[in-house]
Amino acid sequence: MHALERSAPNVTGHLQLDGACETFADSWKYGLKQLNESLNAIGEGMTATARSGRQADEAVRIAMAGQAA
Repeated sequence: MHALERSAPNVTGHLQLDGACETFADSWKYGLKQLNESLNAIGEGMTATARSGRQADEAVRIAMAGQAA
């Protein structure tokens, strides 16, 4: 990826190849950004799910403790 950012016709040897490398690098950056956003959303969802599970467990514990008394 970093090598593509430094590509130029004098490096790749051809103007069209340089353009293709630039296009690929741009789309790769976009894809990585999308992936990062998706993974962050998944992480937030997992955190919320874990929090809800702990709250449900606590509510059950309290309810069961009330029945035992």
